Amino acid sequence: MTEDLTRRWESLKLTDEEQEEVILSDEAVLSSNVKGELCLLAKIFNDRTANREAFRSTMSKIWNTKGWLTFKELETNFFLIEFQLLSDKDKVLQGRPWSFDRHLVFMKEFEGTLSLSEVHFVSEPFWIQVHNLPFAGMNKEMEMLVGTGLGRVLEVEDDTEGYRWGSYLIIKAEMNETKPLVRGRFLKSGNKQYWLSFKYECLPMFYFKCGRLMHEKGSCQERVIENQTQDQYGQWLRATHLPTKGYYVKRYGGLKEQEHRGSTWRWSQ
Repeated sequence: MTEDLTRRWESLKLTDEEQEEVILSDEAVLSSNVKGELCLLAKIFNDRTANREAFRSTMSKIWNTKGWLTFKELETNFFLIEFQLLSDKDKVLQGRPWSFDRHLVFMKEFEGTLSLSEVHFVSEPFWIQVHNLPFAGMNKEMEMLVGTGLGRVLEVEDDTEGYRWGSYLIIKAEMNETKPLVRGRFLKSGNKQYWLSFKYECLPMFYFKCGRLMHEKGSCQERVIENQTQDQYGQWLRATHLPTKGYYVKRYGGLKEQEHRGSTWRWSQ
């Protein structure tokens, strides 16, 4: 609808009155930005209309905020959420990704200088487990190398020396949701080659044919590909093991027993 109106406006011959500009004052922009610091834009990534009241009720219970919050529907599945406390807003952002009715909920910081048609939801952070790594590759350098291929790296989990020896690595990366999920990458070490398989924590519903969370035009383009009978994506991309969040090591012996906790703490939905 907005695109149709824009094209129609571009073809019109405007009168002198219509060509006069209305100036948005700096004070109005500043006031909007101050109020907007307590707001988030959220979009349910679903091609069907979600239950509005169920969304409001469910998410407010899950987030369990200390202050109040309000939901204002801007468009179908698109909400402006206002928080009473900045700490509650930060808590919600830190806990991403969120989902409602198995569909991803995109979130974006409020920007007062954007119109509704200019707000685009493209990326969302995910915690990704990297499996089948040799111990020599379980370090901060490898986390950054692997994470860069997924998207912008936001956080990694390791100890103070930069290692995370265990079953897998954990990376938080900002992923482009218009692209298929990355299933893994090859790693070469000497004469050996490893396939690093990726598993996504809190992964919502996605399409097994194309690996996307949603289709832009409502239909899967991969369905028209001939001779593709087997799904290229599946439930194995979901992380079934969600450990206690945070890297924890207790040291025994020596002059005094010591406890070390990593700087990254997470909590599951």
